[in-house]
Amino acid sequence: MHQAHGPRRRTLWLFVGIVFLLGVSGGLLLTWGVWPVDYFDTDPVDLRAELKQDYLVLIGSSFAVEDDLEHARQRLSWLGFNDEDASRVLIGLTKRYVEGGGNVAVVRGLSKLAYGLGVRDSQILVYVVTPTATVTPTPTATSTPTITMTPTDTPLAPTLLATPSATSDSRPTARPVMDTPTPTATPVPVPAYQVVSKSFACKPLPDVAGGVGVLEVHVEEAGGSPQAGVALSIAWGDELDVFFSGLKPDNGAGYADFTLQPGVRYVLRVDDNQSEPVAVSLRDGECAHAAETQPVPVWQVVFRKQATNDDG
Repeated sequence: MHQAHGPRRRTLWLFVGIVFLLGVSGGLLLTWGVWPVDYFDTDPVDLRAELKQDYLVLIGSSFAVEDDLEHARQRLSWLGFNDEDASRVLIGLTKRYVEGGGNVAVVRGLSKLAYGLGVRDSQILVYVVTPTATVTPTPTATSTPTITMTPTDTPLAPTLLATPSATSDSRPTARPVMDTPTPTATPVPVPAYQVVSKSFACKPLPDVAGGVGVLEVHVEEAGGSPQAGVALSIAWGDELDVFFSGLKPDNGAGYADFTLQPGVRYVLRVDDNQSEPVAVSLRDGECAHAAETQPVPVWQVVFRKQATNDDG
């Protein structure tokens, strides 16, 4: 009789297991397929990682305008970040935008926020610089003043030069001695960098979107070796932007580039008026006649630092 209960017990447990599996499967089907959970009014800390990165971009852009670090820290805390965690994420996010050729304003906002939190990474620091337009006054021609001598009541005291003579009746001859002004030459400042070359070409650049051009800049030391970290300013219309050499080391330590739009006149120079200005522009369909696949109009400008006595 004891052996008769064994098969029944196993059958009972098998039935319970089947019912349990059916219940779990049915519950998952209802919650995932029939009645899925809809999330709304969630906190920023519950966002996915990629959405948190988008939120960080917004915080950086706001900080670049408001310059309110405490407000930015409060927003970072909504994402669950303290200063250390936020700094680490901001460094990685900024470098990813730089390497991917992201928007300069976004990169500058992220860099300024990271700098405010204490980050002193070299790739961050170059974007903390705020570009300031430098107005160079244009000299105007002026007429040469005419000096008019006005007589005065005080006579010029002559210096008497005695001339010896054998005749006793001879008198000393008096003649005035006047100082002659010596003109002083005004030195003309020499720019720290000179334009070595400026050239145009049509190149097949598959990574560049159609309808635009590229300005490629190479900055060199006095001896001709590439120089990184040099600020370059470019102006067009009422706009001004600053970019730096060396941010794309795969193209060379002194390399920098900028996207050009057709029909716009750009003026390039080493920032802070350290070089003569270089003007470039593009026409619509500039390279349409080229035989290469997807030709892109490219301006190339090379700046070289002037040799000084300190350079040996």
